[in-house]
Amino acid sequence: MPDEPAIELDAVTRRFGARVALDRCTLAVARGSIHGYVGPNGAGKTTTLRILATLLRPDAGTARVLGLDVRGASHAVRRAIGYMPDTFGAYPGMTAAEYLDFFAAAYRIGRRRRRDLVADVLELTDLAGAADLMVDELSRGNRQRLALARTLVHDPAVLLLDEPASGLDPAARIELRELLRALRGMGKTILISSHILAELRDMCDRVAVLVAGRVIADGRVEELLDRVRPHCALDLEFVREGDAEAARRLLRERAGAPLQALERVGRRLELTADWPEKEVAAVVAELARAGLGLLWCRPREATLEEFFLRTVTAEAPAADPGGGA
Repeated sequence: MPDEPAIELDAVTRRFGARVALDRCTLAVARGSIHGYVGPNGAGKTTTLRILATLLRPDAGTARVLGLDVRGASHAVRRAIGYMPDTFGAYPGMTAAEYLDFFAAAYRIGRRRRRDLVADVLELTDLAGAADLMVDELSRGNRQRLALARTLVHDPAVLLLDEPASGLDPAARIELRELLRALRGMGKTILISSHILAELRDMCDRVAVLVAGRVIADGRVEELLDRVRPHCALDLEFVREGDAEAARRLLRERAGAPLQALERVGRRLELTADWPEKEVAAVVAELARAGLGLLWCRPREATLEEFFLRTVTAEAPAADPGGGA
């Protein structure tokens, strides 16, 4: 069914001994979308991807890929997915083309078809010029590209990517982002685990936040940012440091305008408060009436990093009052 999610987790739990890696985790990923999956280390992101890749079995709950249960239809699921783990297994003595040919053969793709298929995948991932290079001689960026190319040799409908941008320089991350967008344009569904939140904003249709094995927030990037936008964040710059310090004191003492944060960095003030728009206008007017040399005032845009930190902090277990540092 076209409206059925490509990936669906329903109250999935997975334990490793006494440790709970996933705690009734629930997630739905729409077909043909790029869905970000973020969380602190140990939150359960890799465990989720390994369950979807049929490498781990959930202790409870259900996980489906294209409507196929990962336990009851594991062979069909494996044909439908391309899984890129967070570590790259390089095989010494193989060229990039031989490496892809090996994986295509593992999917029982015929020799004649493999030749053209490997060439196409190398071209798609911009590795055609590295086809005859040894795998263990490739740069980090090209290894990541080759790992992604490996997931594509059998033309899967769903890609599970675990930290694909880890260790890449900014230029390589931009290239990876453009490649993933192209794959989405080809109709593929992509679930991508990443700590690089700024990259997710430009890449993903939705982002899910995982903390302690549970998805605690899931929505379009703009929807998530709207949750932190009510917190007014302003940058103000003054002609002189003395003006900035006077403005800082005035704002600290001003009645009816509670502040969450106010810091001075040279001639600049960084301000965060729960103010309505009219309060911001009133404060700027008061600074002008005080004769302070305000050069400009502009809002600081809410970021996914800010949302992530606030969400994780709110969901973190309360500290033990009697505990140590």
